[in-house]
Amino acid sequence: MDAVSFYNKFESLPSNLKKEAMEYLEKLFSKNNSEEKSKPVPKRGTLKGKIVIHDDFDEPLEDFKEYM
Repeated sequence: MDAVSFYNKFESLPSNLKKEAMEYLEKLFSKNNSEEKSKPVPKRGTLKGKIVIHDDFDEPLEDFKEYM
């Protein structure tokens, strides 16, 4: 549903239902904001020492010697 059709449907509601719809939308926005805040933020350096790059990393692989 695009914004225009949403607006048209919203405007066709009676005032008591508009108020109820606005309250529901506010709940949705607050729920969305709280979910965004609750996402864990990775801390710098948490993988330090867990990734190892060996000295021969840049050396050609045995499997590809025939292509060189």
